Amino acid sequence: MGAARGLAFHIFNGKRQPEAVELRGICEALGVDLEEILAAVRIRAGRLLHADKARAAEMDRRAKDIF
Repeated sequence: MGAARGLAFHIFNGKRQPEAVELRGICEALGVDLEEILAAVRIRAGRLLHADKARAAEMDRRAKDIF
């Protein structure tokens, strides 16, 4: 779970790694629910909303664009 979640956070922080392109396949191989990871990312984006609205909005936009 930690490895897949780490890749998801790299995507949403703008650090696109080659492995991140295959995130869905990685999640399936690990038996991890991708929606759970995305929910965690959205919670993080919500927390950032109070500190940095622009960054939180960008993270949410990337989540929608990628998945």
